[in-house]
Amino acid sequence: MIEEQRVSSKPANVRIPAKELNAEIKAQNKHNADEATRLLAAKAKMQAQKDMAKASEPKHPTVKVVTRAELKKAGKDLKSKAAPSKPVKSAKQSTPRRITFSQRCNEAVRDGGTWEQLIERLLKAAKETGCRKKVNASMIKTHYKWMLQSKSAKEYAKGRKITAKGIQ
Repeated sequence: MIEEQRVSSKPANVRIPAKELNAEIKAQNKHNADEATRLLAAKAKMQAQKDMAKASEPKHPTVKVVTRAELKKAGKDLKSKAAPSKPVKSAKQSTPRRITFSQRCNEAVRDGGTWEQLIERLLKAAKETGCRKKVNASMIKTHYKWMLQSKSAKEYAKGRKITAKGIQ
């Protein structure tokens, strides 16, 4: 053990025995540890208070309890100030549904014909419906096969078959 050291809060020219010095260092360390613990506890307490304040704030404005009499009075006031209602469209006034290019393809397949006739018919349908698809025999065949997969053959094809000349 070292008998004397110069680290202390006392003046430098005074020599302190090692036992006293160790006791003094321990006391300072304990004081520093206690202070650090207090600071951490204070920070935690402040954070907890902030969290509690946020939790206690209402997220929505408070709701006012309204009695039946007040509701009746408010209803009468609203009826007198209400704007005239808009006329409701009846089923006859509603706009018709737009026919899609796929529906036109279905009609062409059901009716059948040569490839030239089908392509010409579907080119007109593409212009009318605003479809930008390329119309050719392979597109019609693909549509036919896809529809057979998604629906039963009895419902869709109605006995029509694809041949080299067209759909018959």
